[in-house]
Amino acid sequence: MPTGKAAIVVGQPVFLDPLPHTINVSSLRRLAKRGTPALTVGELRANRKTLRTAFEMYRRACAPQLTLTERRRELSKIKVAAGRLAEAPQTEFKRGTFTGQRPWANRLLDELNAADINTRVILQRYLSRRGHNWSVLRKTLMRVATSLPLEARAEDSKCGAVEAASDYLATVQDIADLDIDDLVPRKARLPDPALATLVTMLAPMWCRVTGRTAALISANRVGDAKKCPFAEWVNETLKQIGLPAPPVGRVVGVVRPRRKLKKHAPVTGG
Repeated sequence: MPTGKAAIVVGQPVFLDPLPHTINVSSLRRLAKRGTPALTVGELRANRKTLRTAFEMYRRACAPQLTLTERRRELSKIKVAAGRLAEAPQTEFKRGTFTGQRPWANRLLDELNAADINTRVILQRYLSRRGHNWSVLRKTLMRVATSLPLEARAEDSKCGAVEAASDYLATVQDIADLDIDDLVPRKARLPDPALATLVTMLAPMWCRVTGRTAALISANRVGDAKKCPFAEWVNETLKQIGLPAPPVGRVVGVVRPRRKLKKHAPVTGG
């Protein structure tokens, strides 16, 4: 089976079946050392929940992901629509429609709805750092796009559902001013944070249940060859749920990250 993350066609819907019942703590107990203390009932329940949650999170993280170019393109469309809306005349309700802002509010809403979930999360975090409320922005855009009278908007504002016009335009202006290169660099190494999360959640459980280290161990008496039973177990479990196994070295790198070399003070003559 090829190594790496699951190959899923971008843009296709993903339907996930429930995890098989073989994904449980028993698969760990079979690998335990002699004399390893048995789990209490509380530990067994907690570990089973953690184990299944970890693999479920990793499986969902293997869902379709946009490339950097595709993500930049989505953000660029949102940025342009926000810029046009920010430049439109101030909102006024005349004869059943908002003058100027309605078409661009519709355009911005369309671009936000068309963006994938990760692009929206990036934008939400960007706005949150600037003190803006994502849900309030969307509700305000919907009211501008549907030409809802100001009186109706005033009723909603009593519950804090709609922000003031000045705040709304300030949020739109911040979207128009966002730096796409800062949010999504043109060139970047694509890490596998999902694998790091999976290994971080499972490593303590492995050590407790099996009594073994999650790092590399000697495969022979001489110690020249190395193996990692923890990585082998992770890979076998991933195969059970239909996901390709990552390289052992990548799993080991998460368990024991490379240490930074200490810089020695320069030798001075005297």
